[in-house]
Amino acid sequence: MNDARDDELLDRKLDAPIAVVVATFYLFVTLLTEKFQHCNGYGDDGCMYGTWAQDFPHYAIDNKLGSYGIQRAFPSLVAWAALKLTNGRFDPPHVIRAFEMMNAFCMLVASFTWLKIARFLRIGRTSTLLGTLAFFASYSVLKNTAWYPVLGDLWGFAIGFIVLWGYLTKRLWAIAIATLIAAFTWPSATAPGLLLMFFYGVRPPTDEAPKPVPFKLNIALAVLVALGWILYVGRLLEKNYWPPALIPVETMPQAVKLSALCAGAFFFFGLRGLTNYRPLWDPRTYLRALATPGAFLAIATVVGIRWVVSHWSTPEAAGFEKWFDHTAFTSVTKPAIFIVAHPVYYGPLILALLLRWNDVVALVHRHGPGLVSVFVLSLLFWMDCESRHSLHFFALMLPFGIKVLDERHLDRRTLGVLAVLTVLATKLWLTLPPTVGRNSWDFPNQTLFMSQGPWMANFMYFVQGVIVVLIAFWLHRRLSSAERASASP
Repeated sequence: MNDARDDELLDRKLDAPIAVVVATFYLFVTLLTEKFQHCNGYGDDGCMYGTWAQDFPHYAIDNKLGSYGIQRAFPSLVAWAALKLTNGRFDPPHVIRAFEMMNAFCMLVASFTWLKIARFLRIGRTSTLLGTLAFFASYSVLKNTAWYPVLGDLWGFAIGFIVLWGYLTKRLWAIAIATLIAAFTWPSATAPGLLLMFFYGVRPPTDEAPKPVPFKLNIALAVLVALGWILYVGRLLEKNYWPPALIPVETMPQAVKLSALCAGAFFFFGLRGLTNYRPLWDPRTYLRALATPGAFLAIATVVGIRWVVSHWSTPEAAGFEKWFDHTAFTSVTKPAIFIVAHPVYYGPLILALLLRWNDVVALVHRHGPGLVSVFVLSLLFWMDCESRHSLHFFALMLPFGIKVLDERHLDRRTLGVLAVLTVLATKLWLTLPPTVGRNSWDFPNQTLFMSQGPWMANFMYFVQGVIVVLIAFWLHRRLSSAERASASP
């Protein structure tokens, strides 16, 4: 744990002002930036969400939404209700403006909650402010959602912070409410919420190091998962599978074996340390969890969500299986594409999780099986190189990477360089195209797609990959230097 004194933490009186500044700046950017013009300005998926917001009772009550659609419909309901209560105008410009205001509110909630998390983890002032910049000035948050506002991405982002804050500060009600909203807004965020609810009442003292697992079961599991992923990807390729939602992209078929090995190695090294945690393997952990209110609430939430979806929607061909196949295929389109895509989308600070993974894992272990299980699940989402799908995991995981950085006491020059790199990575200086064509590797289409993992052109993959490697090498050296300095007498 951090040995920082209380006066080294950010003053709690600054939480609300900083959150207001973050939300105001986001609103300023989103009102001035260029916009995606497809479907009256709603975008691709946003075409559904914006249309529903124009007449939600008609689309969702008089005529049931599909089982996939209902799990994304809550922001459209909020936008429709807000317009109903204010000006009563439901044309595209007013619907888009409603989504922009909702996004700004999500930024307010997310930034306020992040500052509470940073204080709980005892992250110092400078690192907290750097983390605020990394979270709320990333391409994923500041540029992409400002250009394409009619989405639920920032809802998922805020939900990630809320469920983590609820778990760390023992507020079960916060996890439950956020998970319920996630089920009808950003459905992949329900799984972390449910896991944190289920294990809510089972966690060891944070000053007690967990015992390792017997018989090297963690290594056996890591090997099985790595081999299983490689074999599954191979089966998809043998069937000439191509994800239905994936427009033509540049791939590297000549490097597919290397790509599969990279994916398998990522699972192996990620799981090896993370699952070396005895409570995760002990049946008594699950029995104790079942006897707690959190587990009962998690089970009741699952039943309630399934009942609503089954009774208030029509069956629709979309779900976990399609996403899993899409993720498996895109993870091998280029070697370690997911390692390149996430720093490009989220910014350079995400590299701290990879460079000091063992230290992050040791910190996570101290917070109980709930958080450990969420990190295990996150490895699957790391494999999805369409990074926006894992925006909630960005909120859940990076606080622990920032905590590890804070404990290294990096010098001001290094922190300053990280801040500059973070600002450059926002790509606010880049003008995104108003529409995109079919060939993702051609410019100006690639101006957008070079930051969207699966559609990254081979040339931009090499260019951005070199940049990511150079930043990772530099950051590793700075971390190692700081660690040697702190270890010396």
